[in-house]
Amino acid sequence: MIFRCEFLLISGKGEYVEGQCQCHPGWKGKECELKIHECEVPDCSGHGRCVDGECKCANGFTGEFCEKVDCPNPTCSGHGWCVRGTCMCSRGWRGPDCSQMDTEALQCLPDCNKHGTFDINTHSCICNPPWTGSDCSKEACSLDCGPHGKCENEMCECEEGWTGIRCDERLCDSRCAEHGQCKNGTCVCMTGWNGRHCTLPGCPRNCMDHGKCLADEEGQWKCRCHEEWEGSDCSVRLELHCNDGNDNDNDGLKDCEDPECCKSPNCKNSQMCVSLPDPIDILLKMQPPAATASFYEKMQFIIQDNSLQSFPGAFNKR
Repeated sequence: MIFRCEFLLISGKGEYVEGQCQCHPGWKGKECELKIHECEVPDCSGHGRCVDGECKCANGFTGEFCEKVDCPNPTCSGHGWCVRGTCMCSRGWRGPDCSQMDTEALQCLPDCNKHGTFDINTHSCICNPPWTGSDCSKEACSLDCGPHGKCENEMCECEEGWTGIRCDERLCDSRCAEHGQCKNGTCVCMTGWNGRHCTLPGCPRNCMDHGKCLADEEGQWKCRCHEEWEGSDCSVRLELHCNDGNDNDNDGLKDCEDPECCKSPNCKNSQMCVSLPDPIDILLKMQPPAATASFYEKMQFIIQDNSLQSFPGAFNKR
């Protein structure tokens, strides 16, 4: 028979507050119908006993009223998992509570390469010194090979493009070894060689012994030719004797006939050395006529003094 809270108020077992029963000390339940030492399910679902108002479940059962099936050992001895009241044992263990070691299964466990023992609790190899790795197959190494190498047999094995005892030096292209020296990834060229890999000759044929091989401000090697020679390899002879009547550079031109002599004082007034100014230089120095200028203004610009052409006498405006 279910009592209503209103009836219990008469019996003095609780009070009705905001739609619920607030039980007096010594009573409990939704309607204050149970004494404090009684269980809501007196027989604990037949799988336990009531102790001080709580169900104490027998092995194999759980829940507030022992209504749920549980494993005899809820933790399965730490070697398995409880699934619907049955222990599912880890590899290497057996029994209803996974407390017995499975000697047959142990024979199939990893042997850790004979450099360690397999822990059936953690399912991992415990390696003997100096071995390491998940299967104890790698010998431990004490060298720090940095981010570009790995230690094998107490030596650093470097990644491609790196070298050095600790794999901390960059390699250069193999071509660098021919005419340069590798300095941490940069090919430093020998005298007379240029380029990223020192494969470009800067002083061909050793400047033909007509000059010196010197480095410029940018570190590029070039031939610095002697006075009578020019060219990238100093192989072109210059005409410097401009008043001896001889073709000294064997180019078929003598003295002032040779353009190389036009800078010589001996050929200053020679007709062979008369040259016109560079039109670009004229345009940079003088303001050219506008596009709307007359024909006369345009022609005057071309033939006036110190312009593109020379015209003897006065220029006729007509």
